[in-house]
Amino acid sequence: MHRRVIAKDYGKPIYEASSRLALLTALEGCVEGHQSLRKAGFLHRDISINNIMINEDASNLFWPSFLIDLDLAVREQREMSSGAKVKTGTLAFMAIGALLGEQHSYMHDLESFFWVLFWMCIHYSGPGQSRTVARFDSWNYMNTVELTSFKKGIIDDEDDF
Repeated sequence: MHRRVIAKDYGKPIYEASSRLALLTALEGCVEGHQSLRKAGFLHRDISINNIMINEDASNLFWPSFLIDLDLAVREQREMSSGAKVKTGTLAFMAIGALLGEQHSYMHDLESFFWVLFWMCIHYSGPGQSRTVARFDSWNYMNTVELTSFKKGIIDDEDDF
């Protein structure tokens, strides 16, 4: 017996959404998708702007949004660690607790959705329009202690938040 898999690109990253409404709708759909993953007993552990996909193809709206990149996903009820020697996820979108070394929980994934929304509010100016904000550009290059302090400061500072 022979098998073949034919793959085709489907969807695009959330930051390529055609409108703010499409972006927020896709984010909502992926939070619901995350809930389905959790009900099936899995944690995603890498929620980021590159792993939240939107499908705006009018000819095929079966999956308007979806999560990808489940290579870091684990069973939620695990007796041992996942085997990962370092923190998992995309640094800029990691939850504060995950940055501090806590065992990853679904709440960390939900906080990662918040950091995706935060990033989008700062960097997304509209369809095909992004902007660079120097203050936040270093998030993927900071060490975890610096990033944790920075994120805590953002949440605590009423002028920023």
